[in-house]
Amino acid sequence: MRYSIDVGGISDVTRVVAREMDDASAAIVAALAAADVALSAVSSEGGLAGALSAAVDPRRSTGPNAVARAGALTAVAQANALSYVQADEVMAATTEAASGQASAAEQAATARYTGRFGGGIPR
Repeated sequence: MRYSIDVGGISDVTRVVAREMDDASAAIVAALAAADVALSAVSSEGGLAGALSAAVDPRRSTGPNAVARAGALTAVAQANALSYVQADEVMAATTEAASGQASAAEQAATARYTGRFGGGIPR
């Protein structure tokens, strides 16, 4: 089985997502500020102020929470890509070392054999 990931692609996507989350965060702050202005404008209208407040108040947490979750997911994607690359480097180094050991063992095992004219076993 063979696995591979496009680390550069993941980096590009997470960079774009981070920019978009910055934009979303700024939009949420602006929307909540506008809602506060609207609430101030209708504060003397009891029923209207209560209805607007009921509509806006849940967004005070859901908007910022959505941005925070997207940021956390982006961080996890970046960390997993880094872990994959590090594990791949360890695997490559381990495989190279094992290959070198096998080659040395093979040479030692065949060194005692000589061919008809005194040479070792051809490779």
